[in-house]
Amino acid sequence: MLDNGYSLAPDAWTVYQQLRLYGYRTSLFGKLDLHKPQGYNGVNGDLPICYQLGFTDPCEAEGKQHGAHVMTIEAEDGSRQRLLLGPYQQHLHAKGLLDVFCADYDLRDDACSHYAEPSALPCEDFEDTWIGQRACQWLENVTDDAPWFTFVSFVGPHNPWDAPKEYLDRYLDVDMPAPMADPGTARPEWMQNRQEEMGRGTDDATALKMRQNYAGMITLIDDAIGDMLAVLERRGMLDNTLVIYTSDHGEMLGDLGIVQKSVQYEPALRVPMIISGKDVPALGVSDALVELFDLTPTVLDWVGVPVPPRLDARSLAPILRGETTTHRDVQVGQLPFTSCVRDERFKLILNPNDISELYDIEVDPHELSNVIDQHPDVVRRLSQRLQEELTGGMELNG
Repeated sequence: MLDNGYSLAPDAWTVYQQLRLYGYRTSLFGKLDLHKPQGYNGVNGDLPICYQLGFTDPCEAEGKQHGAHVMTIEAEDGSRQRLLLGPYQQHLHAKGLLDVFCADYDLRDDACSHYAEPSALPCEDFEDTWIGQRACQWLENVTDDAPWFTFVSFVGPHNPWDAPKEYLDRYLDVDMPAPMADPGTARPEWMQNRQEEMGRGTDDATALKMRQNYAGMITLIDDAIGDMLAVLERRGMLDNTLVIYTSDHGEMLGDLGIVQKSVQYEPALRVPMIISGKDVPALGVSDALVELFDLTPTVLDWVGVPVPPRLDARSLAPILRGETTTHRDVQVGQLPFTSCVRDERFKLILNPNDISELYDIEVDPHELSNVIDQHPDVVRRLSQRLQEELTGGMELNG
């Protein structure tokens, strides 16, 4: 998947297909993004493409902003009719809340990326609450005559900053750090433009409101996960379940004068990866360099399902078993206009047709000082490793 504008080829291999092939029920609740350009998830979130991708029990929901925009189609008589895009819009429509939700997001769209106010929806109808409830219902009823895998894909924490009021209120009197200011280190022009564009609304008071909403959204998800674990415990399944908690990206929240994601800095790149459950020893925090796609062979390896050959991803099972404390010597991050590679100490960010960046994460964890001119040997070494990672070691001409 190159970016959000692409759909996964229908004949592509997926980890969900592999689990299903070896006898697993495979369920989905929430956002999938594997056929995003289609823009339609079906009345019940169970379009045939979901089965092709490997799910036996799908409930694919709209993305956070996707769910607030209703499509209209022209009927045979020439009139315009609403087309609800997925099961979450169906839920809001049935509750008489869809227009309220859409109007709230229209207001946020017209405001700015820093607008932070509580959701217009009741907490029980907030999308992540709804996703958690649907997952709990499935866990309550899934039979134990076959093993199961479930992907619960919450749409938050994500802009717009709209935690339900009861969750936002928990953080109104909590001290939070102010945004990390950029001291003026050398950064590429596109980044400076983004700082100027987004920095207008990232004063401390505005950033505080965003951070309070962000914390509220995370806490709501924590509670939903707690509800799922309670169902598993009540059904006697918890001790036989592997639980993985992670995210696809972080959030700048005003640090370095930037809001949202799509940059190569630590707040946007570093995400939680918590693995717990059956046969996983309590090893504490690991400093190993890992990447999200390493979860594919990890899950298959851990449950005894064959791992296909020629995967670039590597199983984390040796770390989980306590056999090693290291995994990769570098991590790679890619966006359409910039790439990065980091080892345990340094991060190199390559910006084509502009200045590149090197940060000594060990002494400068907030990436405040670009030391690209001070370590030419590090730049050469990491540039070579990036090429090896992206090309499989093939030599590139030119």
